[in-house]
Amino acid sequence: MQYNKINKKKLSIAAAYRNRVGYGLFSPGALSPVIILLFFLCSCELIVIGTKQKESIDISQNNPLGAVILFKTELDSNNVQAAAQVLASPSGKKYLAIEKYDLYDEVHRIMRVIGNKSITSVKSDTTSAGSLKINLEFNYLNRLTFTTYKINNNWYIISYDE
Repeated sequence: MQYNKINKKKLSIAAAYRNRVGYGLFSPGALSPVIILLFFLCSCELIVIGTKQKESIDISQNNPLGAVILFKTELDSNNVQAAAQVLASPSGKKYLAIEKYDLYDEVHRIMRVIGNKSITSVKSDTTSAGSLKINLEFNYLNRLTFTTYKINNNWYIISYDE
């Protein structure tokens, strides 16, 4: 009788151990779906399908937005002389050298307003076949409107307003 009680206790301890550890959620049969589920949850961050690519802008005077970005880039690099090369008179003619020199103070003022600030918004509006208005927002605070005009297949800034 004594022998049966000890064997039953050993069996019940072994069965309890087997039920808790050997079988259940972490058993070899049930572990593979858990691993697969965890892999898919983690791989969602690693595998990105269909990312949106940023639009590249040609920073030159071949297009109106490129002329404005070129003006801002020259101001960011503290090159007022090159920034003045992008400006033209409101009548649609290029400035003479002495007129560009007279504009340096005004260009320095604009440089203090928009220099080294990131562009947060760009909107454009066509006013005529050779003219375009571009509204730029800097650091969500300052807004400037540039009016560009096409002269001899290059775009120039003819006016800007705050």
